[in-house]
Formats: sequence, structure tokens, C-alpha cells
Amino acid sequence: MEYVFLDTNILIYAFSEDEQDKRIIANKILLEENCLISTQVINELSNILYKKFKLDYQNALNVIDEILTIVDVTQFEIETIKKAHLIRHKYKYSYV
Repeated sequence: MEYVFLDTNILIYAFSEDEQDKRIIANKILLEENCLISTQVINELSNILYKKFKLDYQNALNVIDEILTIVDVTQFEIETIKKAHLIRHKYKYSYV
């Protein structure tokens, strides 16, 4: 099975009321692809839910629980992180 790894921004757009076009695209990705996120993405999203969206504890957990019904979650091994640094260096991609 192939996965699409999602950045935190895709999840933010999925709940954004300010950017409808991006919200539609983000939700289409979430519903039509096999999506994968990392535990780091959950932590970043949590921070944004509290600070930007001003959600309380329970509503933030509700959003996270909703997302977890749609996507799979992974933790990256140190070797994967080292490979990401190599790809960044070799192809001048943004990373971190």
C-alpha cells in the first residue's frame, strides 16, 4: 500500500475557515488518499489548535481523534531522519 505523508499544514487547512479553497483540497486529500502522519505532526497540530484556533482541551482532543480515524500514524527511526538529511544535502530540499 502506498501512502501520502501529510505535513501539519494540510491538517490545518482541513479545519481552516479562512481559506476555503485550501480547505477543500486538504479534505479531498484526507478522504481520497492513504494518509500517513508522524507523532511530530500531531504535536505540531496540537500546538496550533491551542494557540491559533484557541480550542480548549476537549475540542482539541476531538479534532485529533477525528484525524486519527482517517490517517495512520508513524514514528520515524533515527536512520530515516539521517536519510532525510542526506536527501536535503544532495538535492537541496527543505527539511526541518
